Amino acid sequence: MGMNVSFNRGRVDRLFDGTIGQRNRSGKNWNHAVGSDIGGTNIRLAVVNLRTGNLATEPRIIEMAMFNDYDSLVRAVNEAKASIVESSGLTVDGAATGFPAAVDREGKVRFAPPNVKFPIDPDFGKHTDQLVVNDGNAIITGVAFYDPTGSNKESFVGILPGTGLGTAAIDGDHLILPFAFEGGHIKLDYKSHDKCGCGSTGCAETVISGPGLMRTARKMFRDNVFTSLGWSRPEDIAVDWIQGGKNAALVMRIIAHNTVNFLSTLDAFFLSDAYFFGEGFLRDAGMVNKFIGYVKEDLERPNQISFERQEQVSNNLYPIQLEYPGIKGAAVIAAQNALGLWP
Repeated sequence: MGMNVSFNRGRVDRLFDGTIGQRNRSGKNWNHAVGSDIGGTNIRLAVVNLRTGNLATEPRIIEMAMFNDYDSLVRAVNEAKASIVESSGLTVDGAATGFPAAVDREGKVRFAPPNVKFPIDPDFGKHTDQLVVNDGNAIITGVAFYDPTGSNKESFVGILPGTGLGTAAIDGDHLILPFAFEGGHIKLDYKSHDKCGCGSTGCAETVISGPGLMRTARKMFRDNVFTSLGWSRPEDIAVDWIQGGKNAALVMRIIAHNTVNFLSTLDAFFLSDAYFFGEGFLRDAGMVNKFIGYVKEDLERPNQISFERQEQVSNNLYPIQLEYPGIKGAAVIAAQNALGLWP
């Protein structure tokens, strides 16, 4: 389903057909798995062809707003999962989901996102018969295996600005610190009083995210930098910016500057080959590319990244091109789990 994926098959071949693949003692072919991506707005799930990186079924999309309690969410996920497997007519050997929350080594949800209206049971995975992982980990795994650029990078970091700020890092075939890397909660501004969802202040997430975008715009309005244009959502600013709005461009340049400060911290830790940006409130790869242009301009100014690294970082900033990376990455993690390679 959707466009065929063109990617470097190295990671896929190593997982399924190489020495690592020989660890499979289940006798299963591991051609297909269910992957799902649960967000604060929508749930998306599909059967994934793990060998080709294509969806084997049309993605099922469910609005989170229709749920008022945990039990109704669990029922809907189980029914949708069963339905897509039945409609595919395929043998499906496992399932995993990316969830926008802290998830521990046992797949238990430890902290639910603030935009979910009801408590999430830590055993959500057990109740829906699937492995649960952090959504950023799922997305970046999808990029590593199937993205046309990401599949060619040995190591990289993903930056995923949405309602929060997701981060994940890949080295070789595996995630780095899959249960401990909460990059969105790196403190960027020790003087800030802006409260993060984690309870702290000054986190990267408070400025590099949809809510952070709105917070920056409101501050500029209060400081009389510009008059209100009636923006009520991050998407309003993004659309005005892409259409040439000068005030919106000013806001986006501030977000880009904060992103460079964030990159300087990440680069000190990882020295990655590349950095990949998710769409989030930017909506599509074209808008992400324009934002990356602002980041590159800011990188030319004095900053905390060493002079030797500035060019390397600037030349290796990319938009995620892969469709449904969260779904596809979750399906890969389901296979890794069955092969004893997760975590």
